Amino acid sequence: MMDGTGDRPLFYRRLLPQTVNLIYPLTFTALFASLFLTGALPSGVTPSETPGQMVHSRS
Repeated sequence: MMDGTGDRPLFYRRLLPQTVNLIYPLTFTALFASLFLTGALPSGVTPSETPGQMVHSRS
């Protein structure tokens, strides 16, 4: 019991930063995608191209 509770904080401390690094790009991508879908951004940018470019530049 004590060993399990002692190991978990270390596990979460290592896992959380990696998870946050994944979540932030995904969140921004989702926000931009929603803007494109609602047409809030200039029409000069095509909704089909830009999200794909975002994903490629992020990865």
